Amino acid sequence: MRFPALQRAEISGAVISDLPPFLTPKYASTLESLALLDGNKTDKVPAAASLKVVHFHLENGMSGSRLLSSFLPFQQLKELVLLGSGYEWPKPKTIYLPVLASLTLTLFDPTPALAAVVVPNLNYLRCSHPVSRNWAHVFGHISDVFTNVRRLCFSDAIETSSFSTRAGGAGFICMLFPGVRHVEMPANDIPAFFYQEAPADHWSHLEGLTFKGLEVGKIPYGLVRRFDR
Repeated sequence: MRFPALQRAEISGAVISDLPPFLTPKYASTLESLALLDGNKTDKVPAAASLKVVHFHLENGMSGSRLLSSFLPFQQLKELVLLGSGYEWPKPKTIYLPVLASLTLTLFDPTPALAAVVVPNLNYLRCSHPVSRNWAHVFGHISDVFTNVRRLCFSDAIETSSFSTRAGGAGFICMLFPGVRHVEMPANDIPAFFYQEAPADHWSHLEGLTFKGLEVGKIPYGLVRRFDR
């Protein structure tokens, strides 16, 4: 079965233990976008040089190292979305993705995946909060690699962490992403970024701000007071 003009494929809800032959470069040489979501049991993607967009769901016990290593031939990869959990990630700064512009890590713990990639042209980053960890755990060992990020989004992972576990590292994040124009974060993160010393003051180029989960009419007084200055 050949699809010489196939550009996009998405498989969700079907158990896949290995890549279907029709998605390999031999049969789908023009494939640019691939999504393997719920039900996926394979931890690699086809070595298709044409791939530009990959959305991938990692089940428990699947190798993050094998998956990310399979991306190395994709010098045109521009968008990468990783969901789920996974284990056994590559060593830091070993996966070079030169033109990647958009990275989404909605993982149980995004820390090792984020540390493994080198993405000099990253413009958009969406990162989930690790369970029972703070932001310093995620970004504490990374420096000077996100200067081009203009849109930054934080989201909750599988569970919602309390403020006490997520607050640490807010100041470090604000300095790590000095050029952001748009930020999206859960309402639970407002105190960490906007109260007391207000690390968000470092975002001098900020143009747009979105709080998810913030009820209408219940904007925290401390936040209102800060914007009234």
